[in-house]
Amino acid sequence: MPPSPGRNFPSEFGFDRPYWTINREERNYAALLYHVLLCNDNLERFLADIDYKHPVVADQVAIYVEYAFLRDMWNDEALGNEQKRQAITHLLGTRDVRALTEASTLEWNTHFGATPRPSTKHIQNPGRWSLDKFDQHIANDQEFRETCKFKWSFNIKPDLVIQTASDQAVVIEAKYESGESFYPTSETARRVWERRHLDPVGQTHLQQYMFYDLLGIDSTHLYVVKNPHAMPSHAGARTLTWGQAFGGLDLTGLPPFAAAWLKQLAD
Repeated sequence: MPPSPGRNFPSEFGFDRPYWTINREERNYAALLYHVLLCNDNLERFLADIDYKHPVVADQVAIYVEYAFLRDMWNDEALGNEQKRQAITHLLGTRDVRALTEASTLEWNTHFGATPRPSTKHIQNPGRWSLDKFDQHIANDQEFRETCKFKWSFNIKPDLVIQTASDQAVVIEAKYESGESFYPTSETARRVWERRHLDPVGQTHLQQYMFYDLLGIDSTHLYVVKNPHAMPSHAGARTLTWGQAFGGLDLTGLPPFAAAWLKQLAD
């Protein structure tokens, strides 16, 4: 069906510019940086610009948008239930988890309130655990906090990850006006945390926990922002503006719209 020549939102407002001129979607910015880093010698330039000190192992280098390693590994059919239970027991290791040694698969999943419904066959992804459910079983506030961090780690997806070696990575969060995010994010979960008098968990802290404690990767964290005042609260993270991020990169070969978009983003 051809587009209507009559009234539409752009015509109502007299708006005749392309969408990229007003786009505020941070994942688009991450995708632009991803593309540019794949071209020419831009990855090497970028790492030099941020004064990256760790060795870069050529045959281990990879770049990912919306990095979801834990989620995707959990879905690997080669991993069995017993391996998954042992991994959770070893890496989370709370008294609550250790008490489930003899539990059936259904009892294990029910204990954590796995959604949409507890499985009788498969140990479900910890990202599917229900905070409201395991809140009822974990009395110790610190162990509850660690269980929440463990759960959230299976759901977070850093915007851009540069794997420079098997045990090293640069983690980039693309921002427009917002600063660092904090967990929990839902109102229901925040009420539970307030009742337990727990402090929020910063985005950088959670990512460092996921990379170091759960993946065995030492991570360097960057926030790339439009608003230079949108600073992360975590002392272990560095902030760059989009102009700084792209400033030293070779942008030859980009389509005209992308080159103009990057210029606007950097201004």
